[in-house]
Amino acid sequence: GSLLVGPVRFLRQVSALFSPNNDRPSLLCIHECIHCIQTCLTSCVDNLAIRFNPWAFTYVGLYGYNLTDAGLHSTELFEKRGWTKIVSDDLVPNVLLMTCLVIGGVTGCFAHLIENSQSLFLST
Repeated sequence: GSLLVGPVRFLRQVSALFSPNNDRPSLLCIHECIHCIQTCLTSCVDNLAIRFNPWAFTYVGLYGYNLTDAGLHSTELFEKRGWTKIVSDDLVPNVLLMTCLVIGGVTGCFAHLIENSQSLFLST
């Protein structure tokens, strides 16, 4: 299951770049065919993303569903509660990255201040 979540998330991000633009109508046959193919591919990738999401593992562990049913149930729960935007933002990795960078920077500045003020040679 976890081997599918990563590639599906990648495909969803890539398909968001190629999602069709419905703002301007066109009478060209080729344009309409490409628009149809883009819509089909985007909807297929979105359906995969609904079924294989990281929250499905929680449902598998708690309720014993199989992975695809658990993905559907977790997506329904987030839609029912109005949390789809919050979950899809995926803020946790960004917050953890910023926290690590700030802690590393503060630690480096603190070590530099100690080294300069006490003439301790902490680095060579």
